[in-house]
Amino acid sequence: MSDERKLSRKTLNYFIDVFNLEEDIPVGLLVDISDDGMMINFRQELAVNQVYDLSVSLEDRMDSEKAPFKARSMWCKKIGEGGNYDVGFKLTEASEGAQKVFDELRRRMLENRQETFSEKLKKKFV
Repeated sequence: MSDERKLSRKTLNYFIDVFNLEEDIPVGLLVDISDDGMMINFRQELAVNQVYDLSVSLEDRMDSEKAPFKARSMWCKKIGEGGNYDVGFKLTEASEGAQKVFDELRRRMLENRQETFSEKLKKKFV
């Protein structure tokens, strides 16, 4: 089975805190999202091919209600010199609240999406 993403990923215009579900502490930032996965920037290296219990806030406040989800780490890559890691996840289970957050993020990204250079060329010459 290939670990490569098959669906296009959308980069967020802002970051969303991701929490460790057990300890309810922020552990990373949701950077981008696709239909079945996401990339989260973590402050530490994570083991690959493990399922993690995470959550996102339902609102912009740190003390707001959290929406749990489970995701399997597919890859982990150190970025820069600061000790942060980008981790690719495949969503395995999401609460109704988390699914609403992810759906809303995808909707917002589609509305705010900029055309790529190749899309502009196709419009011009097709």
